[in-house]
Amino acid sequence: MGKGQVSKNNVTGSSLKRYVGDDVVVPTLYDGHNVGNGTYMTGMVNNKIVEDKNGKPLPLKEIGILQ
Repeated sequence: MGKGQVSKNNVTGSSLKRYVGDDVVVPTLYDGHNVGNGTYMTGMVNNKIVEDKNGKPLPLKEIGILQ
């Protein structure tokens, strides 16, 4: 059985980054099972997790803007 050629230069995803002002958002996996929040991707800005007013980490899609 023959196989087709496979490209070795596959680039998946995008090169867009999230920004809050001039600061880059670093994607971080949050594991909040011990407090009942579950596990999901959140973000860190200046080595601090971005939280809502109640102290729960925001989902990554709700943080900053893509550029």
